[in-house]
Amino acid sequence: MGSFYVNATVESSAEQAGEFLKAKNLNAFVMPTAAKQCVIYEAICDMQDIEHLHNLLVELTAKLDCVALGVLNHDSDMLLLTLFKSGEYLADYTCGWGFDEMYEGCEVDEEGELIEPEPKSAEEIAAKEQQKKQAAHTMSQMLASAFNCPDKQEAILAALHKEFVFASEVQEALADIIGLPDCSIGLGYNYISELMNDGHSEDELDMSKLIKVGN
Repeated sequence: MGSFYVNATVESSAEQAGEFLKAKNLNAFVMPTAAKQCVIYEAICDMQDIEHLHNLLVELTAKLDCVALGVLNHDSDMLLLTLFKSGEYLADYTCGWGFDEMYEGCEVDEEGELIEPEPKSAEEIAAKEQQKKQAAHTMSQMLASAFNCPDKQEAILAALHKEFVFASEVQEALADIIGLPDCSIGLGYNYISELMNDGHSEDELDMSKLIKVGN
């Protein structure tokens, strides 16, 4: 079974992010990684709730006037990246299979029989490939700008197109390029809760620095 986690790297202090989450009555962990950077692990987001992640990061980046990169890893087959700045959605990109491809052919009819998906034409396949190529280009531009590394756009684009066994490998490649903290890879609210309940830790996670928000 693959991993499932959601988190967001935020270019703001952990104290400010924690206060925002507290005011929203949300349950979360916040890890400070620099004076003006932290990683947020929020409970509802970690249920793979993309709409909640989007709305949360729009509000948070507007309130704190900052950049945030949300990541959603689904079963280690898909990594969704979604980028925001000062209340504005900038771009998103899906590495690997999208939800529609991953679960295509899994719908059933009223009798419980699998519904065969409609075959796609060559034109539809080509159009989708072009859309994905354009989305990767846009994300590489936006990431290079948001993380102040315009000279690394090509490296970012190569990372987005990286072939992988586990989707987190793409995030690891991006971390080396744009400076994402190690604790943004492989961890979400549920995994951290389990580690705390078991009295364990991860090499990337200093529990003494972790800020708990909510219940």
